[in-house]
Amino acid sequence: MEQQMPPFVPFEDLPWEAFAGKVNGELAGAYHLTQRVLRKMREQRSGRIVYVSSTSVDKLGSLAAHSVAKSALNLYSRHVAAYAGQFGIAVNTVASGPVLTDATRAVFSDDMRSYIRDRSVSGEILRPEDLAQVIAVFTEPDVAVSGQLLRADGGMDVLDQQLGVKLA
Repeated sequence: MEQQMPPFVPFEDLPWEAFAGKVNGELAGAYHLTQRVLRKMREQRSGRIVYVSSTSVDKLGSLAAHSVAKSALNLYSRHVAAYAGQFGIAVNTVASGPVLTDATRAVFSDDMRSYIRDRSVSGEILRPEDLAQVIAVFTEPDVAVSGQLLRADGGMDVLDQQLGVKLA
């Protein structure tokens, strides 16, 4: 199944079907996968679930459907963590910033890539393998944290907090 990018349109032009479809798709995927793995993890009395969210939940504008869907996923993750902890199951979420993938290469213009690089501590756009390394931390058996949301955005949040001052 091909991944659909959310519509990048002004809010008043966003059709309900697109909005509801994005929210429903995000939650249905998380719900059904969680249902399937939770039973086995419960029997084992251990396991790790890591959801992938987005830092777009903090951004307002043309990503309303995507942001609302990921916000709902963040809250869903906390509910699953609260329930699953009693069975030795850790549940966490990684909120990703922009990642350069085949899908985003098609929609990230040169200006958008420059914008992202300018707002990243490293001056780079995250790659899928960067995100995979962050996710892998939460899958380690010795990592006992649960119910956490970790931002993985290349430091974009750090620079957003700088009151407009950028060094170098």
